[in-house]
Amino acid sequence: MLDESKFDVNLKLWALRIPRELCKSATRILNGYMLNMPRIKPITEEPGYEKTRLVILSESVKSADLSELPEEKLNQIKKLSAVEVVPHSVTLGYSYWSADHILKQILPDGVDIPSSFETIVI
Repeated sequence: MLDESKFDVNLKLWALRIPRELCKSATRILNGYMLNMPRIKPITEEPGYEKTRLVILSESVKSADLSELPEEKLNQIKKLSAVEVVPHSVTLGYSYWSADHILKQILPDGVDIPSSFETIVI
């Protein structure tokens, strides 16, 4: 049996808690600085906060003071609304990964990963 929990990757990121009606404006301002991963939405709901959304920032933003963002972007976000910077965790589980990625992890080094249907002749 394959232990699917061995494929879990937990990303520790920063997010901005903003009023939900300002999400569209915030995404325009933060274009290029939001999380950009296949099948992961950069804007998410947060349980217990009906009036706000979390805008998840990219992995390149390492600090809570958002010093990696250009000053112009920071000023635009601050003018938009009172924004709260919060830590956010994203877990990429077994179902997130492609078959190629899973095979690379479980097959020994040096073994070719099948790229299509193959017949083994004995």
